[in-house]
Amino acid sequence: SLGLLQRIGPSGSLLAVDLSRIMLNRAVERAEEAGASNAKFVEVDAQVHDFPAGFFDAAYSRFGIMFFEDPVTAFRNIRSALNPGARLAFVCWADRQENSWISYPARVARQLLELPDAPPEGAPGMFSMEKEGRIRHILQDAGWSGISVEVFETENLIGSDVEDAADFISKMGPMSEPFAKAEPLLQEKILTALKEALQPYEASDGVRMKFCNWIVSAVSP
Repeated sequence: SLGLLQRIGPSGSLLAVDLSRIMLNRAVERAEEAGASNAKFVEVDAQVHDFPAGFFDAAYSRFGIMFFEDPVTAFRNIRSALNPGARLAFVCWADRQENSWISYPARVARQLLELPDAPPEGAPGMFSMEKEGRIRHILQDAGWSGISVEVFETENLIGSDVEDAADFISKMGPMSEPFAKAEPLLQEKILTALKEALQPYEASDGVRMKFCNWIVSAVSP
């Protein structure tokens, strides 16, 4: 939100919505620290919230749109809040197998811990929008035009060392809940296995692994 506010400038305004009160509270704190007074943070569901029609000039999301129960309805609702020619942009996770930072540690942990099966394709969740074709069909059905879907691959830090990275990974994705419920001794075994598996990815500045995202944009006709 702060980056968007810098681009909007003092004459514009920003409405940020989320279902997580914790995240919204942190966003409010950061906005206040930055002295931003032209932002409003609201706990609502963007899929069904009654936004003012044709009011906004742009809509943006970073790793949030994958959790809609009905993405076509959600993107149609968002489009109704934008004026003609306004732009939508969002970032979401691409193919889970291309995101080795989460797929590889999960395979390691699965040898010691029972992990949930992958949800049905398209079900709400981290990788619900992993397929380019699904993204395009959803946006087309929701009435968007000028759809662009580009892949972005990079290596990101997931920890300052293997111990830090293993701790981070144990709290992410399909591993998080089963790991949290496991007995302490089993948790230690899993963390040890993760640390060993992550050693080849340790660089001078920390542990780096592959991230793969979709960068998507579209226009409200």
